[in-house]
Amino acid sequence: DSSANQLTLTDSRKIRFGDSGDLEIYHDGSNSTIKNISGGGVLTLKNEDNAKLQLMTQNSYPVEIKTNAENAIICNANGAVELYHDNVKKLETQSFGLEVNGGTIELKGAEGGEAQLKLRADEGDDNDDTWRIIAHVDNKLDISNTASGSWEKNIQCNGNGAVELFHNNTKKFET
Repeated sequence: DSSANQLTLTDSRKIRFGDSGDLEIYHDGSNSTIKNISGGGVLTLKNEDNAKLQLMTQNSYPVEIKTNAENAIICNANGAVELYHDNVKKLETQSFGLEVNGGTIELKGAEGGEAQLKLRADEGDDNDDTWRIIAHVDNKLDISNTASGSWEKNIQCNGNGAVELFHNNTKKFET
């Protein structure tokens, strides 16, 4: 091991920080590791002054973030980013967009507020490419589009079972 304006350690040598060696950094000849060992505290990567923090991969090696021995985030080189819950993959980026594993996506509005899902076809560059689904706090669900340049309601589902159909933002039929 040596130091000449830089700290150079051979493979599998560890740098430890903290009174009890709570944090260690090392390279084992194949993989590099930053490890929070004891104390149960939080390992934080922080970049200040509004600068971005990047996880980058090289060659075919992924960047993995784990808690205990469980996967949390895996960033694959030239491929998917995977998010895990309790070591089970729940979300994965794909060349076509996102894949959700587990079958449920839950959108929650703020307390007293609505939840919205916006869908944009064809890059969303034309008015008629944009749709939204809104769950309102008054027990209603709306499906709307922007074909005329502003939001127009197409369907409204009411919590009591009534369904209303609209044409040009005017109700035409209801159950």
